[in-house]
Amino acid sequence: MSYDRKTARQINEEERPWVLLLVERLKLLREERGLTQIEVARRSGIHRVNICRMESGHHCPNIENIMRVCEALEVPPSAVFEVLDQYRPPSRNQNP
Repeated sequence: MSYDRKTARQINEEERPWVLLLVERLKLLREERGLTQIEVARRSGIHRVNICRMESGHHCPNIENIMRVCEALEVPPSAVFEVLDQYRPPSRNQNP
């Protein structure tokens, strides 16, 4: 199964903080396991360039690709998503 370019998209400024938390966590988990981006790409079926784009924060990974990387890393999705507990979105001023 190959990576679908249509599912990759640029990260907008509102979602950047939490996406960066997720992708930094994926990178940390990969490095802790001593795996290269190439090895994760082979295991997940996602092209290495797209793994690199995810890890560098250039593209927002969709849930399917996060799950595929989790499987490649042999970690439960909760190991990635727990990092979002640290994220607190900026409050929005509801009065113009």
